[in-house]
Amino acid sequence: MTFSIITVNFNNLEGLRQTTHSVLSQDIGDFQWLVIDGGSNDGSREYLETLTDTRLTWVSEKDHGIFDAMNKGIKLATQKYCIFMNSGDIFADNEVLSEVSKKVSGENFDILYGDSLERDGENLFQKQARAPKFNIYSMFTHHQAIFYNRDAIIKGYDLNYKYSGDWALTTGLLSRPNVKALYLGRVVCVFERGGVSQRSDHRRRINAEHWKILREEAKLPALLALGLWSFKLTVNKFRHVTPALYDMIRFRNRNVPRRNHPDL
Repeated sequence: MTFSIITVNFNNLEGLRQTTHSVLSQDIGDFQWLVIDGGSNDGSREYLETLTDTRLTWVSEKDHGIFDAMNKGIKLATQKYCIFMNSGDIFADNEVLSEVSKKVSGENFDILYGDSLERDGENLFQKQARAPKFNIYSMFTHHQAIFYNRDAIIKGYDLNYKYSGDWALTTGLLSRPNVKALYLGRVVCVFERGGVSQRSDHRRRINAEHWKILREEAKLPALLALGLWSFKLTVNKFRHVTPALYDMIRFRNRNVPRRNHPDL
């Protein structure tokens, strides 16, 4: 086996069903699937009890948030590469794992990454990954489009970050010397817009976490960090005020045909 798929769920039964269908529809059978449920009371646990696939291991218990749950998944993971596909997230198609496996072909990478689709109601937007060097500004691709070498993230997510733990972990990893990354040249995931990290009601805490990442994880000089942080604040405000214009500028393909993705 090569992949450990880690799914975090809390009271999102419908999303869990979607992710289950996507994971179990992969045309490669050789993977480990870990579901870390936070003690849901919406029927998620009962649904998990009905699943008999031997590749699935699941736990249902209270945790200290999404990044704590992800850390539990990392500890249970036994395969070389971990990918986090949380409830409601799906693979772009049924051939993602098999194609990635062929591209890796026994080589050792710290990070494998690809492009994403963002889903906003009936609309699909293709978000092309930037080069990892651009992670200094923000996540260079969606978290769900990254396969992390388990050994490279064994310490897990820093729980001091409530909203930006994924960027903190990725920034810390990419700050190490001689990191080896592979661009997969394909769409990996479909990401549902509207997550906690994109909401405006937590913006002050998120902004503070971003500043901490630039200074402590990326270890940037204060003036450079201030410039990037200020620019990021401006872009986020622009996106909030004029989302349609932001999409027009940021996304190369803004009308991906849904027929290309039958699970949607």
